[in-house]
Amino acid sequence: MSKALLGATAALSAIVCVACAPEGGPGSGEDAEQHQQEAAEALLPDIVVRESDLYDRVIEPVGGQVLLRLSNATANIGLGKLQLIGQLPANPDGTQTVLQRVFSSDGSFSDQVAGQFLYHPDHSHVHFEGWAAYRLRQILPGDGVGAVVAEGQKTSFCIIDISVYDSTLPNFVPGGEFHGCGATTQGLSVGWADVYSKYLTGQNIDITNVPPGEYWLESEVDPDNHIQELDETNNATRVKMTLGALPSAPDAYEPNDTAAAVSLRPPGGPNSPNLGPTNPQRVVEDLTIHSATDVDWFELYVNETGSADDFVRIDFAQAGGDLDLDLADAAGTIVASSAQIGTTSEVISLEGRAEGYYYARVSGHGGATSPNYTLTVDPPANGAPVVAVTAPPLGDTQVIHGLDNYPVTWTASDPENDDTWVTLWLAPTQGSLAGAVEIPTSLNTPGALGSHVVNSAYLAEGATYWVYAQITDGGSSTGAWSPGTVTFAVNPNCGHDICGVGPKLKASCDECVAQICAVDAYCCNTSWDSICVGEVATVCLSNECTCGDGTCNSGETCGTCPSDCGACPSCGDGTCNGAETCSDCPGDCGACPACGDGTCNGTETCGGCPADCGACPACGDGVCNATESCSTCSADCGVCACAHATCVTGTKLFASCDPCVTQICAADPYCCNTSWDSICVGEVASVCGQTCP
Repeated sequence: MSKALLGATAALSAIVCVACAPEGGPGSGEDAEQHQQEAAEALLPDIVVRESDLYDRVIEPVGGQVLLRLSNATANIGLGKLQLIGQLPANPDGTQTVLQRVFSSDGSFSDQVAGQFLYHPDHSHVHFEGWAAYRLRQILPGDGVGAVVAEGQKTSFCIIDISVYDSTLPNFVPGGEFHGCGATTQGLSVGWADVYSKYLTGQNIDITNVPPGEYWLESEVDPDNHIQELDETNNATRVKMTLGALPSAPDAYEPNDTAAAVSLRPPGGPNSPNLGPTNPQRVVEDLTIHSATDVDWFELYVNETGSADDFVRIDFAQAGGDLDLDLADAAGTIVASSAQIGTTSEVISLEGRAEGYYYARVSGHGGATSPNYTLTVDPPANGAPVVAVTAPPLGDTQVIHGLDNYPVTWTASDPENDDTWVTLWLAPTQGSLAGAVEIPTSLNTPGALGSHVVNSAYLAEGATYWVYAQITDGGSSTGAWSPGTVTFAVNPNCGHDICGVGPKLKASCDECVAQICAVDAYCCNTSWDSICVGEVATVCLSNECTCGDGTCNSGETCGTCPSDCGACPSCGDGTCNGAETCSDCPGDCGACPACGDGTCNGTETCGGCPADCGACPACGDGVCNATESCSTCSADCGVCACAHATCVTGTKLFASCDPCVTQICAADPYCCNTSWDSICVGEVASVCGQTCP
């Protein structure tokens, strides 16, 4: 514990024991019994790490390092909410002492010191320090947990309600309670989870020097035990993962050796063998049967009685090992099998299969293994589901980027009462997904939930978005746009440097500003003048602002402190400075480039200035350019190859890929416009006079 935290603990001793027993602790008899009753009534949180998010990971080289990026979710499964309250004024080191407020069933509460808040510049808000720790550990015989071989920095979080974890828990709050990353209060409601996706700052482990092998990937919440919880033994979660291309490496969808294990994974989640909605066709690649005893289970949803065009298929190289395919019902009972010998695929038709959940089971024939196979699910479809976005409503809703998050709400229905799933996109233009941002934490959210909290960290500061909700029932997908927009306004943190004079500042934008404005309201009500700048030293006890000492220090500029930093550059001084251009200062920067000067400049193109950039490429010029393909310009790029054999059903084929395909599509355009189905296969004989094996 830091000196600041030790000092704060002593200073706060008068308020952290709101409902303490008399000095010396409880005695015996009635006092002891009463104390036990009060302790039993405490509605403590219980924080766990959600296992499924640890499978959402990627390995990337970054600047000479190799990073394992991972997603992480922490959920509250306890009796009461986790509420963390930062204390102002801040400590001398810039941190805020945090109190955990624990409520009792009678409505009373007590506060205790529980760590620190610290401003996180990459996220523009305060984080709770040391919320999670990520480690890679050795696997010992018998799946024991061995030594740490690599670990990340202890990760700080802004702790808020992002996604529903378990709505059946007692004291669950629909809609959640904690949605913002303000300076003083954060927390987790019962049944809610906070989710940090793998590409956010701090979500990584440096594995540069870790040798190939199989390891435990471990995430531990509250590793320093700052939080008082119902259960202090369930804070760590581990999953196995493989580094490097081992001869018998499990694939990314492991562990999926049983139907029971697969059913616990999130439907349609990243690397989840619970495939959830698979329409119009789901293809899962790079799968392995990595040992003689390995069996892969995948759960899928059939929302309508299947037809002859609906199927489950695996494709593999026979030389790599022969595979078998089974179809099981929701209870895990095998209802169909395909175990041909010497083939490179196994197919099970879904024709006549009733609506419901099924499992595809893949195994090696006679104990064979396979280094690579592909699973394809082509499900049936019925009436499309309907979704209506209810928030953001008409008009524009303003929230503060980095401080506030936004709960998008919707209503969902399906004409056959099928299960539905919703994924959210935020787009700059209504009606177009160009430039849209898919919200990763919303992927395949159950439609019946009716809401998802959008974390502003995924979006641009100051930008305005329309919300598009894509809905699927596993067979058909549709979507709807929000009636209004949401703007993630520029974070008021801070409008200008506190060491320079300027407009008034908001107390919430900086801890030092909050302290100054508490004693000198002029600085936050009227103007941040030189007196306010001087109070950075006298009130905050900081030497950050030192204008006039002859040195241009950090935080000083030519505009805020010309006596130390010199006069600001201006047009006419003979130097083309960063703020000057050829347009507003040709005397320093030279004349702007123009069409006809013989140079194809960055703002010119072949379309706007062929004199400098040359003629634009076109189909027929003998060169297959970046904008051309075999489907748009066969004269330059050649004839497209067929995506699959003409005697096999599958995706539509290009008419030019084969003479027989050309004949069939001339007679039956469906085969080249929509799908190469069994009728198209039959026309290989009736139209082309060829015989399929």
